[in-house]
Amino acid sequence: MILETSPTILRANPQYHLLLAAYLERDQREREQQEEFSGWLSRVNSVEGIEPDVMSRIHGKLISLGLLKFELGDRLEGIRYQLSDDAKRSLKQLAESGTSPEESEEFDDDEFLDLESQNSNEAA
Repeated sequence: MILETSPTILRANPQYHLLLAAYLERDQREREQQEEFSGWLSRVNSVEGIEPDVMSRIHGKLISLGLLKFELGDRLEGIRYQLSDDAKRSLKQLAESGTSPEESEEFDDDEFLDLESQNSNEAA
């Protein structure tokens, strides 16, 4: 699922933005360190600014929005994650506009659900 308004969703949800930014940072670090990097990363379990008890929900939401991909690894690796192309584009757009996760405008759940509903209606 590709949303034209993914940057808007990230602006509206600083926690989503923070988690994706953490994956992007880890992705860039791994690419520099590994000659043959597959793009798959172990789970980010903690991010400053995100309460640990909401990390699973945020992962699930980012997967459902098509911003984060996952695959089941082997017994040692477990679930691995990868930023979608849409997530990378959205993070790049936000960086170019000077919007950091800390500057994102947080909406309450009702406002965010209204935003998602509008996106669904526009896509139909």
